[in-house]
Amino acid sequence: MEKLGFKVANVKSAETKRIVLKLCLEGLGFRAISHLLQISYGTVYALVKT
Repeated sequence: MEKLGFKVANVKSAETKRIVLKLCLEGLGFRAISHLLQISYGTVYALVKT
């Protein structure tokens, strides 16, 4: 997908998923993780649920 000439990646890396899962296991909530990593709440939710 391209927007205004820029390529937009809508797939997060395996490293991001690993970090999200680790933080979730440490007890952080989805919203806290999204603020720490500066990604959307929905992305955090999707990464944990998949």
